[in-house]
Amino acid sequence: MRKSAIAVVLVSASLLWSGTQALAMPATREKVYFAFIKSRVHAHHGIALKYSAAGLPRGSALYLQRQAGTAHAWQQVRRLRGLSGRVIAPGVPLGQYAYRVEAKRGRRSLKASRVRKLYSYGSVSIGTLCSNSKVVDNAGNGCPYSGSTQVGSHIFQYKILVNNNGSSVYPNFYQLIQFPATTCRSISITFGMPADSSQSGDTAYIETVEQTKDPAVASAGFGSLATFRAQLDGHPWFLENAATSTNDGIAINATASCYTRSGY
Repeated sequence: MRKSAIAVVLVSASLLWSGTQALAMPATREKVYFAFIKSRVHAHHGIALKYSAAGLPRGSALYLQRQAGTAHAWQQVRRLRGLSGRVIAPGVPLGQYAYRVEAKRGRRSLKASRVRKLYSYGSVSIGTLCSNSKVVDNAGNGCPYSGSTQVGSHIFQYKILVNNNGSSVYPNFYQLIQFPATTCRSISITFGMPADSSQSGDTAYIETVEQTKDPAVASAGFGSLATFRAQLDGHPWFLENAATSTNDGIAINATASCYTRSGY
């Protein structure tokens, strides 16, 4: 009888100790994480992202979601496979978007990740950029000023036309157009010297100047077209021109990569 009593006491103590340990151990914290591989992408191109989760109950699932509409409602993009991995989500049109990953068990929401922004870039013409009321347009013909001209063997479609180079004889540049802050990350500029308003053997120059970047400059000889890409970072920037002679003309076209349709 005495041995039985001792056994009962030991078992009771063991159970008490186990219960105390269980109470002392903190519950596993639910965690949901995701990030874009690149948060600035081309419009309609697949969106690469990585995700992971921990501490979720059995039967949980992860869903990639995107805000939509004026109510900023969360819409399901797709269910993710497993609790960690990488995936290519469907591309989206030009714009700025908010994404998150939500953990659910059935219809019950368990935990959502931090919201992350995605910027989807598309093409915006120089004519559209020039249409903003804050643009300071010093081009004699204005911008946009659409037309076509002969440059070497090419019929070139332009949006800006410098009829004569005035006082901006290289290396002196003329501030052709001043643009305010934009949503653009780069601009591709093509230019050349019209055959009927330039001198053979001369050279035209186009330069972009921004607050936080070194000037980007390119040149085109008479009879040829030149294209260059200048990086932008959202600050105000200037488009400038120069040429060998005051009698030289320059025809210019350009397309920017921006995440809003207006470029602003």
